[in-house]
Amino acid sequence: MLKTILMKFGKKIGLIFGLDIRRTSSPEFNYKWLQNQNIQTIIDIGANEGQFAERIHKILPEAKVYSFEPLNDCYCKLVSNLKHIAGSRAFNFAIGDVDDSNVEMRRSRFSPSSSLLKMAKLHKEEFPYTDGEIIEKINVRRLDGIANELNIEGNMLIKIDVQGFEEKVLAGGIKTISMATVVIIESSVEQLYEGQSSFDRVIDTMRKLGFAFKGCWDQLKSPIDGRVLSCDLIFMRITN
Repeated sequence: MLKTILMKFGKKIGLIFGLDIRRTSSPEFNYKWLQNQNIQTIIDIGANEGQFAERIHKILPEAKVYSFEPLNDCYCKLVSNLKHIAGSRAFNFAIGDVDDSNVEMRRSRFSPSSSLLKMAKLHKEEFPYTDGEIIEKINVRRLDGIANELNIEGNMLIKIDVQGFEEKVLAGGIKTISMATVVIIESSVEQLYEGQSSFDRVIDTMRKLGFAFKGCWDQLKSPIDGRVLSCDLIFMRITN
């Protein structure tokens, strides 16, 4: 996730760009609520180099992780970074609402900001180091279409970090996502990508799928005026 990547650089990034990133899920944060969910399978959509996979593995060390990353160089690093996680697998394609082997992805100079959507002006103003892109052809598949290729066991956590493409991922994975116990979705409060999924629509869609909003995993604040730009939303399946 963008916040996770930025936190990796810590004070150096903060000094250069004046970032004010509040990480609610700090090392001392209590993850007992999540550990109590008995998660055995994790699906990491928009994995980049495996930052979330490594982070969640420390919290849920017994769960297997399936990670999806379409950018070739990031995928290679992802494969290397997952080697120590038993039962993990990495896939070199994006997740969306169609199966297509010839899709253009806008690869940012800062790879975690890469998207299938065009970066909005606000994003470039807030984070100028992400400006500048090249087009990379990638493969896209529906989550419901590839779910049978995965050995999904027990309770499942799905993380979606796709830079404005959230509704497409949800549309192509309704059946699989509906089976999850916990879903974490990065969603922008401000327009960071042109044509991005609406924050309200993401919440509404998840409610229709039978999930309740339970708070934020992380949030990204503006380095200019401190307002919240995006959040990692936590949803939990409603059970009777």
